[in-house]
Amino acid sequence: MMDGGVPVIPGLSRCEPDMTVLREAAEKIGYPILVKATAGGGGKGIRIVRSPGEMEEAVAQASSEAFNAFGNREVYIEKGILNSRFLRISTDIPSTSMNGNVPSSGGIRKSSRKPLLWP
Repeated sequence: MMDGGVPVIPGLSRCEPDMTVLREAAEKIGYPILVKATAGGGGKGIRIVRSPGEMEEAVAQASSEAFNAFGNREVYIEKGILNSRFLRISTDIPSTSMNGNVPSSGGIRKSSRKPLLWP
């Protein structure tokens, strides 16, 4: 997506078990960051990290919660955007489309709820 010019939230695009690499990435991205489980959803396996001293505990907690909920300990980090709202965009792109048209199945709508972990 980044190669196509789509704005994305800064973060790691892969699971990273090395705490040194996570700390270096967090410093580069800037705090706050989110530690997020690679599996599941619903707000499970997510922790907000506001300073470097919180990183190790947040990774351990997110990893443990993700394992208990989804059977997978893997986590990654991304920039934390707090007190946000989001838009949900639904599209249906048929793989056989030959004319380049992209039909939309749902359009854009404002979410009716705040993200689960944000204060």
